[in-house]
Amino acid sequence: MQKKLLSFFLIVISFCQAQERINDKLPVITKKNEALILANGWYKSEAGQWISGKNKIPQDLGENQKLLGNYEAYGLGSDNFISLEIKDVTIADSTYAVLIKKYRDGFYTYSSIQKGWNNKISCKYYVFSKGELNKIKEIENDNLNKILFKIIYEGNLLFINTKTFNNTTISKDILSKINDKTYLDHQSLVSHHLGLNLYYFKAKNIVQFYFYDANLYFDDSLYEDSEETKAKTYYETDAISFKKFLNF
Repeated sequence: MQKKLLSFFLIVISFCQAQERINDKLPVITKKNEALILANGWYKSEAGQWISGKNKIPQDLGENQKLLGNYEAYGLGSDNFISLEIKDVTIADSTYAVLIKKYRDGFYTYSSIQKGWNNKISCKYYVFSKGELNKIKEIENDNLNKILFKIIYEGNLLFINTKTFNNTTISKDILSKINDKTYLDHQSLVSHHLGLNLYYFKAKNIVQFYFYDANLYFDDSLYEDSEETKAKTYYETDAISFKKFLNF
């Protein structure tokens, strides 16, 4: 009888040990620099006219600019942001930088007829080596500087719940990328970069900048916006705010 009881308890103990569940360790995101929350977006239209928007690059709507420029989907512009922020992210035993961009987004309930517009907020993030940020320190004043940050992980979190969204939300998405073999295989074929055009006017104490996706493919060709497009597209803000954002 005692042998049976002992065998029973050993089975129970083994079963309990087999059921132990250990979560993967989440990346830890910590605040580093101040967020950039204000900049004027500028775009030179096909008609040769400069148009601007608060925290957005306006779409070129021609004669309908004033009528539609802030209407539903048109109001998002070709690019916009609510905030841009650089933070530290620790993955395993290494610390990286992560650029977090919150932006205005939305969708139509009835997309085929573009009816029922829903305003939303989404978030993009880019993880790269902290050493990449040293490229900022090498810029030339009063000249256009073209910088590429090599991306390790990136994600786009659509239509976030602003009441519950926090660093952990991003950490979980980064972990999903780390564990996603398909994503990692794709990363090995395409060298992902975040491009930055940066023009620092020292005397005027202003900065013009424009972030864009730039991917180096296995034939070493670079995919990015055309030179013409980038020359007429940028955000402008005071140098003090921008320096606090990128810490240079």
